[in-house]
Amino acid sequence: MDDTIGRPAGEASAPGDCRRDPLRVLRGLPLADLPTDFPPSPTVYGFFRRWAKAGVLGQLRDRMRRRVRCEMGDPPHGVATVIGSQSVKAAETVGKTSRGYGPGKGINGRKRHLICDLTGLPLLASVTPVSMQDAYAGRIALTRLRQDHPEVETVWADRACGGALIAWAKTSLD
Repeated sequence: MDDTIGRPAGEASAPGDCRRDPLRVLRGLPLADLPTDFPPSPTVYGFFRRWAKAGVLGQLRDRMRRRVRCEMGDPPHGVATVIGSQSVKAAETVGKTSRGYGPGKGINGRKRHLICDLTGLPLLASVTPVSMQDAYAGRIALTRLRQDHPEVETVWADRACGGALIAWAKTSLD
């Protein structure tokens, strides 16, 4: 099978076939595969970088989350969240300053930390080297969460964050 979901290799789907879209969501759309009516890929990437740096992408995420919550019948701002992390191997091309070795899982890579509301909608994402302890990475994430979403009152975390993060949060964020 190839990327055309449900078709044997060699039998391509029609250009407008929407069954390719789920794979684009999962894998992302390579800049080289942009639609022909888009500007050149360096221009598109330049806009993406500027918008990300200026916080525009975060504002869009927050607006969409509030809208979805309202459509679900929930208040626009949740007051409870969940924080979790996942270790991911990094390629050798990833800079050494942004990756590290985690002896627990034997992974040389990065760790992504995600804070979601109780409906699973994201509020915040951050990336750290795997070698950084969850409690310390949690401090960074919770500090940003407090700045960006002061309405959040409760954060659930797993044991990896531990008592050190809880003690720090009680003294530093209250």
